[in-house]
Amino acid sequence: MAIIIKKMKLAGSKGEKELEGLFDFGSTHPCIEKGLAQKLEIITPLSSPLSFKTA
Repeated sequence: MAIIIKKMKLAGSKGEKELEGLFDFGSTHPCIEKGLAQKLEIITPLSSPLSFKTA
């Protein structure tokens, strides 16, 4: 398992933010703090949840 911390820029319709991102190649879900997502983009709820699987 590898964990990498990298500087990155997130951009959305409301602006952009430069931050450090944690990449954990053993993880199963990507995560972003809800408050940060709301600052960067207009959040649109899904009509039904999405399900993802890995090979």
